[in-house]
Amino acid sequence: MLFINSCYSQIDIDSIIDANYSFIENEILKKSVSDKIINENFKQRKEHIRIKIFNEKKENHQIVNIKSFKRLGYDFKEVALVYEVVKNGKTLAMFRLPFNSYKMLIPISDFKSALKPYLLVLEDKIEIDLDDAIQISKNNGLIKPDYWKIYYKKRKLIWLIREDLENEKQRIIKINSKNGKVISDYIEKKEG
Repeated sequence: MLFINSCYSQIDIDSIIDANYSFIENEILKKSVSDKIINENFKQRKEHIRIKIFNEKKENHQIVNIKSFKRLGYDFKEVALVYEVVKNGKTLAMFRLPFNSYKMLIPISDFKSALKPYLLVLEDKIEIDLDDAIQISKNNGLIKPDYWKIYYKKRKLIWLIREDLENEKQRIIKINSKNGKVISDYIEKKEG
């Protein structure tokens, strides 16, 4: 991530957060999807915002939440805003978008690219939706899926459904979102 030398004060943080959420909605989301989808499916999650500060006492950078940031009294270097993308009461994705003051630290094209599969789900433009993918994974042996995502691989839209297992392992089932066929089913060690 890019870090800048200038710092921003405690007073600025709320206005910067609001301005950056407004930028995301007006300059990115509204150019990609309808207001209805934005209002129903994109949730600002201020409780998940993380702020990068420079702790002068410890002479290092730290990542803190808003409550800690306001309590500590340090200036900030970077703020990561969070959007939750939901459909039918299920979280499809959480996007963390880093900013320093009023500049997004990831290219807008990268965010739009990551968002594209989820927009297809929200606009009902895929054959196998999340509920279908979860049911397919259960039909193939998952008991309690606890994580999912949708992504492109070689121009195919794939659901990844995961269930945590004992002994630091997880079972993953990948499903073709067009026809519901299981592409792969495997167990792997959880990433640290």
